[in-house]
Amino acid sequence: MEKFYNLKAVTKILGNDLQKLSGKTILWTGTSGFLGQWVLRIIKHLNQFELKTPCKLLAYEYIESIKTKFKNKKNIKFFRPIPFEQI
Repeated sequence: MEKFYNLKAVTKILGNDLQKLSGKTILWTGTSGFLGQWVLRIIKHLNQFELKTPCKLLAYEYIESIKTKFKNKKNIKFFRPIPFEQI
């Protein structure tokens, strides 16, 4: 599965720009979809191997199985959205 995401290729494409994410906080919604899964894996890789200071990813998601895949990653936090009716 990791070959599908080709994390090293993404790192190479980002080049020096990837350090702009160092220490930043990113908000992402819909992490169960294709693009959301890709972003989760990229951020995980960048935090482990590339960034001087890990970035934080705030991921809003309904699906519990996504949370369990990344539960031990301290820089990725999952939140359940508040239903619109409760706002």
